[in-house]
Amino acid sequence: MSLDRIEVGRQMQKYADAITAFAIVQGVGLCLLIGQSERAACIIQKRWYWALPCVIASYIIYWIIVRACQRTEAVCLKDDMTDERLRGIEEKVGRVRVLLLALVGIGISALILGTALLPVPDCPK
Repeated sequence: MSLDRIEVGRQMQKYADAITAFAIVQGVGLCLLIGQSERAACIIQKRWYWALPCVIASYIIYWIIVRACQRTEAVCLKDDMTDERLRGIEEKVGRVRVLLLALVGIGISALILGTALLPVPDCPK
């Protein structure tokens, strides 16, 4: 197996990890923003029908990119893996990445819906 192919596989793994980390940080940031700023909570409450589809679309795009990275990673590193245990660990890491993306996306969507449906104190009508 050529070194280039191995390097591409490792790079895909780094991309998938970075995108997953970014999505988590983005979700935490939005939660903190809404929790700390009544103005932000009011904006989300009044414009939830814009915010929710944007969040859902962004997490679908993140999921597609992470899955593409994982497929490329698997193809590039397939011949390099001889130990069955290592292969199982890599599969678990891939599942955890996708699960984290799904949980953060669902959590942010629920936060937006909750902000839209529950009254925000001192929010002008």
